[in-house]
Order: sequence, then C-alpha cells, then structure tokens
Amino acid sequence: MPRLVQVTHGLWRRAARAARLVAYDAFFGKRTGRVGLAAGISYDPRMSLSLGAGAQLGRNGTFQGEGRVQIGARTYLGGFFSIHCVRAVTIGDDCLVGNFVSIVDNDHGTDASAPIAAQPLAAKPVRIGNGCWLGEKATVLAGVAIGDGAVVGAGAVVTRDVPAGAIVAGVPARVLRLRALGAGSLGLDGVGDERGARIDAERREDHFDVIAHREDAAAERLRDLAGRGAG
Repeated sequence: MPRLVQVTHGLWRRAARAARLVAYDAFFGKRTGRVGLAAGISYDPRMSLSLGAGAQLGRNGTFQGEGRVQIGARTYLGGFFSIHCVRAVTIGDDCLVGNFVSIVDNDHGTDASAPIAAQPLAAKPVRIGNGCWLGEKATVLAGVAIGDGAVVGAGAVVTRDVPAGAIVAGVPARVLRLRALGAGSLGLDGVGDERGARIDAERREDHFDVIAHREDAAAERLRDLAGRGAG
C-alpha cells in the first residue's frame, strides 16, 4: 500500500473514532477516561451507559432497553455482543467478554391468557464481578450474579448465580470446578492474604460438601433401584 494511502487511511480511522467518542459523550452516557469504541455499535437513546477508563467495545455490538449499564475499567467486550437492559446490568473491572455474548436482565411473561408479546417484562438486575471471563456465545439471564474471577464456558447459558472463582459450562451452566483465588482476586480490599485464603477454603469446602451429598444420594438411589430389580 502506498505511503500516502496509508497515512490517509490512518487519519480517516482516527477521525471516525473521534466522531464515535463525540457521539457517545453527547447522547449516551459518561466515561471516566479514554475508551475504545469499534465501528457499528448500536445504542438505545433511552439507556444510561457508563464506561470505565480503558474499556473496549467490539464492532457491531448492541445496547437495547431503557435501563442502566455500567462497564468497568479495562473491560473488553468482543464483537457482536448484545446487552438488553431494562433495569440494571453491571460488569466489573478487568473482564473479558467474548464475541456474540448476550446479557439480558429481563423476561417476558408467559401467562397463557394473553399473547407473550403483549405481557409486561419482568426485570431483575445482572451483576458480573471483577476479573471474569465469559466465553464466546455465552448467555447470562435475568437476576444472575457472577462472582469475581469466575469463568463462563463458550455457549453456556447462565440461569443462576455463579460463585467467585467458579468455572461453569453447559446449558444450563453448572459448576465444573473452582479456581484458587487470593484476596485480591476476590475483591477483598484491605484484608490480608490469610483471611482471603481462609474464605477461599471455606467456599470450596461448602461447594464440595454439596457435591458429595448429591453423589451419596444418587448412589443410594441406584442401590435402591438395584435391590428392587433383584427382588
């Protein structure tokens, strides 16, 4: 590519980015520092949108609804993301959100006496903590809280809360294992590493106690079925 064409192309890209920032500041919300806005992002003018310093939004992302969306510092949203917010969606600092991820804080009513499209939306806030990673095409549904440092596998559908440091996957998403997090990863500002480690250990112990209980119950059920078959 000739040098003049390269320079012209670079200037055009800078001008386009500046125009997107001016449009964002004038019409949509506030930002606490420099951010990165790719081309093709769609905003709903009814929405209150706040971006932390260093946040980056991928191309062709979509914001819908009249709710309040807060995206933390240095958080990255991949291309073709979708956030449908009627009440509130909060994404913490230092998160990675893959391409085609969908976050929705509302559901349609399903009463059989009226068409679904005619029923009011029921909204519950969604909160995603600091340092989380949401894999490509993951979906987070209304009312879900995802703890700090959690990982959501590609294509997962998150219908219930996710503990801090958990790795979840599947439809619906289930906990596969827990990461070993220190106090800083858990967002425990001002507490020592010893306390953070103790909290981590307690959370892991509680979680695996639940798993062990379920496994024992399943084994007991299998023994009962086997006894009935033998009889």
